[in-house]
Amino acid sequence: PVLFHLHSGLFMRFYEKECGAIKKKFVRFILNHAAYIFVLAGERINELIKISTNRKIIKIPNPIPFDGQTRHTDTDAPSLLYLGRLEKEKGVFDLLQAISVLVKKYPGLMLYCGGDGDVTEFTNRARELGVETSVKILGWVTGEKKRALLTQSSIYVLPSYFEGMPMGILEAMAAGLPIVSTKVGGIPDLVEDGIEGYLVTPGDLPNLTRVIDLLLENKALRRTMGDAGRLKVQNHFCPDKALSQIEEIYRELGAIPAVQGT
Repeated sequence: PVLFHLHSGLFMRFYEKECGAIKKKFVRFILNHAAYIFVLAGERINELIKISTNRKIIKIPNPIPFDGQTRHTDTDAPSLLYLGRLEKEKGVFDLLQAISVLVKKYPGLMLYCGGDGDVTEFTNRARELGVETSVKILGWVTGEKKRALLTQSSIYVLPSYFEGMPMGILEAMAAGLPIVSTKVGGIPDLVEDGIEGYLVTPGDLPNLTRVIDLLLENKALRRTMGDAGRLKVQNHFCPDKALSQIEEIYRELGAIPAVQGT
């Protein structure tokens, strides 16, 4: 039996724009003959049933360990955290434009960017907008450095144009950070608009700026949304939740767990 995991937020673009008739036929063959297809979000199910006859499609979201120790400690120094590639389709260039407006109200505002990508273009755009001193590019961050960023930032922002189910958002929610993101991919399955954060339409710069401003000026709201995010991760996105679903399917398909030695 074949279990097909589909996690990419760009799958439908690949299928529709980059595949000719033969490649599309091959993709459909693989999908149609899988014992099960695992997806991250309900939106992907709706897309797949348009191109595949396979109805054994199961939503199993990305899990994340919840240690309860990485806890956001809000400070009076306003800062935004972005973790991901520095490319236009991730919306980080839109974020620069929002920053250029917000720094007029919050002169000490900082944007911390953990990731690589179009670093030169990103830096040049920040300079053009006059916000280069308000932006710090950190490269890929892991371990204690990431933990420190998650605990010390005010808001986690990911204004992406496409996504599967971003681990960065899950990590930020687990740490108690409020989220500002977009209504794409599996993000609405993670963040309910107005509860764990705010969701905007990709490219909607006025609304992106507005909701960041709302959170920056209201510390109590940041705390309330951050607490709601932590609770959601703890209740719905811990590894045990996903593993039990996957284990059930493996058993159904005939897999027998190995006997553990003592």
